[in-house]
Amino acid sequence: MTEINKISKNTRVGEANNLGGNLNTELHNTSVNDPNITTVKESLDSIMQRFNEAVNKIKAESVLDEADVKRDTTTRSLLYLNQGFLLHPDNTINKAAQAVDGVLGRYGFEITSLNYSSQSASTLSLIRDLRAPEILPSVELLPGMLAIVDQLEVDQKNFKEAEMKWNEATAEEGESESATEIKREMIELINNKLVVYLRAMVQFDPATYTELTNNIATHIDRANEVVKRRQTLNEEVEN
Repeated sequence: MTEINKISKNTRVGEANNLGGNLNTELHNTSVNDPNITTVKESLDSIMQRFNEAVNKIKAESVLDEADVKRDTTTRSLLYLNQGFLLHPDNTINKAAQAVDGVLGRYGFEITSLNYSSQSASTLSLIRDLRAPEILPSVELLPGMLAIVDQLEVDQKNFKEAEMKWNEATAEEGESESATEIKREMIELINNKLVVYLRAMVQFDPATYTELTNNIATHIDRANEVVKRRQTLNEEVEN
């Protein structure tokens, strides 16, 4: 009979979310007919619904931040590249860079410091200006410049898609709940109710409770091992 341990309180949000889903599956699949187990299962159902919503919002926000960083990097590349061409000894390249600089100067590096909405509007305006008939020939004369403009257009599109998903995740969640707080609530439910209860019942009725106890214990031990390995690696790095 497997000893059932409690969940480590150092479990991270993502790890706890995965573990909670696995435990919830075990409780739904078990043949054990016990009103106390049913109560825990119903409580965990509610917690996991809220937990998934909170984690999805975190994921959407992370994707949004990454998309914004990518857009900023491409915008800066465009500006830096043209600054280099302004110093080019070839007169044709230099004149083309000056024409492009007349457009870029209206936006500058400050564009990357604007709020999301303002930056999107300015980025679309910048792309449109660089593709204008009177400027596009100069852009095409500068090696690599048009490719960066194309990439900026892609980055802007990706950002808007990420922003839409983030807005959807936020709208679905309603009043924001901390994933960390929900994680603590889940761990408390499992550790102080389910684990404690199974420890007792498997002693009194092993035939009924051993399989469920072993399955729950296996998932918890796997999650705790991840925490243990991470702490060991951190200690090695610090040393």
